[in-house]
Amino acid sequence: MKCEILSVKEFLDRILEFSGDYVMYSEKNKIERDNSLILALNNEYNLPDTILSFKRQLSCGDVEGIMDNLSSQIYSPTLDDYVEAINYYIENDAFIDKENPDNKPQGGYKIWGMAGTSNKLDI
Repeated sequence: MKCEILSVKEFLDRILEFSGDYVMYSEKNKIERDNSLILALNNEYNLPDTILSFKRQLSCGDVEGIMDNLSSQIYSPTLDDYVEAINYYIENDAFIDKENPDNKPQGGYKIWGMAGTSNKLDI
């Protein structure tokens, strides 16, 4: 099994180097900006739930989607913004909504446009 240990910042900076076949492991049920992560190549699709007490969390493809979603909502997200969005996804199995942080229903449907723009269409 191919594994690599990285800081959260290094992982997010290098996310495009890892395919969706890599899986992220963290020491806790959430990530923290100063912690390390383990990335494991899941080429046989039989990775364990834990590696050295690190817990299996998300695929790199999931993290890319989380980062893309956040980037479409706010201009130039910070490391802390990304950590918050990833932890929200881990806890809720859903993307964070920065325009509606409490995720309270607001009616209508959100339509995501090109280039990170969004328009709300009330139906």
